[in-house]
Amino acid sequence: NQASEIGNYFSLVWLPPSSKPSGISSGLGYIADDYSSQSGNLGLKTYLVNLISALHNNGVRVLADVVINHCGNYSNKCDFYTFNFGSYGTFSPTSAWITSDDEGGCNSNGGNRDDGQHDANYGAARDWDHKNPNVQAMCRAYLKWLKGEMKYDGFRFDYVGGYHVSHIQDYVTASKPYFSVIEYWDGGAATLKTRINETDKNTLAFDFANYYTAFRDGIGAGNYSKLINPGLRGQGYSKYAVTFVDNHDTFNRY
Repeated sequence: NQASEIGNYFSLVWLPPSSKPSGISSGLGYIADDYSSQSGNLGLKTYLVNLISALHNNGVRVLADVVINHCGNYSNKCDFYTFNFGSYGTFSPTSAWITSDDEGGCNSNGGNRDDGQHDANYGAARDWDHKNPNVQAMCRAYLKWLKGEMKYDGFRFDYVGGYHVSHIQDYVTASKPYFSVIEYWDGGAATLKTRINETDKNTLAFDFANYYTAFRDGIGAGNYSKLINPGLRGQGYSKYAVTFVDNHDTFNRY
């Protein structure tokens, strides 16, 4: 009902995770049990498809919140739903698809250690082994399906510090979104620049360095000298920066 009003002011909206949420997930479904079930926190799949269509009809593109660092389970820590992405493929994950150092102990005798670069181990859920070719194929198919089946236009990649950012290059190249942005939660502008380079400059990044420097320590503290070339702008990477004022994680912290 608000699609027309939104279209008057915005060209792009980001929806929270729309996959079937886990029973252990709080908030808006940042632990998904079944990626291929889109009847989740946003209501039935039909409602979601209608919402995306209505936004498109009013000139607004839509981003999916993609949570592929970790996942929920079927009945215990180490069993999983089968993900049916139709013509894009069906995937039946096993414990061998989980990192060998995951807290759940699902794959402690094999597999790869978590290759995340910041807060790698997510204790509340199982961490996918993104070095595993099966996981890579699953992620590529999932993103293609979100575009082809659900008609999302692009992606906001959640919790990218939990797996090596270079994997994003693979996933974005395969799915070809209109727009993509990574959430790599780090206040260092040089670090964010490095992460963007590791994607082969194939995606944008939320400018946390600007958030902390310009907004928190600058405007928030009345120190306007902090507004001189903060964040990725100071690195010459303005074209890769997504500036934000607040999000669901930062709003209650500062």
